[in-house]
Amino acid sequence: MSPLLEGYPYRECLNEGFELRLNLHKLALLIGYLAHHMRIGNVKEAKSNARALRETLKTLKEYTSPSFSV
Repeated sequence: MSPLLEGYPYRECLNEGFELRLNLHKLALLIGYLAHHMRIGNVKEAKSNARALRETLKTLKEYTSPSFSV
């Protein structure tokens, strides 16, 4: 992620909570994608979305550690 953010001009937006907010947004998108692909019966994409959702949840669990603060 850091190579993408190095040249970003609005540094004040990249505070400690930036990655948390980014992952929460990703979580919401993945839930929507999974629901959509389940509804239309696209099993291959649903499996891919479920896998990505699990990885994102795993990442978000890091933010629940007692040492984390925003």
